[in-house]
Amino acid sequence: MRPFEHNQGDFQRTVFTLRHIETGEFVCLRQSGDEYLAAFSDGDSAMRFRAELHLIEFVDVSPMRLGSVPFDHYYLDGELTTRSQLATTH
Repeated sequence: MRPFEHNQGDFQRTVFTLRHIETGEFVCLRQSGDEYLAAFSDGDSAMRFRAELHLIEFVDVSPMRLGSVPFDHYYLDGELTTRSQLATTH
């Protein structure tokens, strides 16, 4: 998995999220009371993460632009980050 490059263009970049098949809810990880959206730079990493959690039957991999996801906290390619950190890191 290659590291995610943090810059203003990140919000236009396509990421791969995990969504519950029946409800459409996003898969998140909880850390210190915040929910971090599970997102990946490539579909293979997202599918591998889904398989490791034994969620294949329940969760789809869904591509979308990072800027359009309804979260401010991300578990992005294995790194906990926030929308504001992505916006200010060059």
